[in-house]
Amino acid sequence: MSLVGFCFLCDVHDYRITDVAITYLLFATSVVMEIFAIITMLHSDRTDVWLSQRNYSRNILIFPFLKQPTKLRWSGCIAQLDLLSVALEEKPASLLTTQKLLGIEKYRVKHRYKTYSKVSSNLKDLIYNQFQEFMRCSSDPKALCNHCDSFSLHKNACDDLLWSINNVDFDQSIILWHIATTLCFYSEELDNQGDIDVYRLESKHISDYMLYLLVSYPVMLPIGIGMIRYRDTCAEATRYFKEKGPITEKVKACKKLLKVCCLDVLPSKVKGDRCKSALFDGCRLALTLKKLETERMWKVMSQVWIEILAYAATHCRGFQHEQQLRKGGEFLTHVWLLMAHLGITEQFQVSQGHARAKLVVA
Repeated sequence: MSLVGFCFLCDVHDYRITDVAITYLLFATSVVMEIFAIITMLHSDRTDVWLSQRNYSRNILIFPFLKQPTKLRWSGCIAQLDLLSVALEEKPASLLTTQKLLGIEKYRVKHRYKTYSKVSSNLKDLIYNQFQEFMRCSSDPKALCNHCDSFSLHKNACDDLLWSINNVDFDQSIILWHIATTLCFYSEELDNQGDIDVYRLESKHISDYMLYLLVSYPVMLPIGIGMIRYRDTCAEATRYFKEKGPITEKVKACKKLLKVCCLDVLPSKVKGDRCKSALFDGCRLALTLKKLETERMWKVMSQVWIEILAYAATHCRGFQHEQQLRKGGEFLTHVWLLMAHLGITEQFQVSQGHARAKLVVA
């Protein structure tokens, strides 16, 4: 109406050309924004719901590009971040001086080293089977939501590893097990070893995914000082590799770290409490794990990572899960919903009978 009134009721000759041009530009921008809003609305899930309630499909829409079904929200991939790659500086920054001037160099690091891995059927099977086994063996299904113990370590008679779960904060557990997984992964070569290879690969995938969440989406994890531990650990690893080398290859770096004698003297007693690095505690964990038979080691590692993943999923606020769904969804949310379906999370309340599950969003 404003555009019609301006065109037919106003004498444009009474105004300067610049003012008229700006006015038309503003009107054109408003029209484009309205058209874009309509197209976005027609592409939304609300349109699909409205059509399905009236037994219609998108074929009734006039324009061909609106007839296409809404794209899949989740890519089926999980982001990966390897602490060792960052410490070895495998991908040096371009225009580092400019990034420092803009104050974005630390922000860019996590994107520079971020990669993606497809969520395989093997990973899905490992998670689902472990949840099922836990429900069969545990009298309290919701015990998986507790970080104070590890069902897998007890089951596999690995009580000497419980310190890495029971005696440290959750964010420290992630970094410890990430370092141990990385050291074990690159320090040995396995080719087509069946189940061993599955445990090994999927342990590494979950490990890198959890570190990615710790660095990029700490709000999805329990409150802690994960970023401080991560930065201190990266700094100590970088300093160590430069002093002992320089070392630039992952295999060589892992073998060098595994030679550090940290089983007799605890690293925390050597460096004190000021430094929050978990590097040599991770080495200590890796050396203990490598005492196990190879298949047992990787099986234990995969099961512990699934427990860590499950704990993170249940302790992420429902609001954060919702926010990630708007961006396409996180694998952590899928794990959360699976746990709710199996009844091993505290954020869903299910009444007796055939009542619907009630989601408690904190």
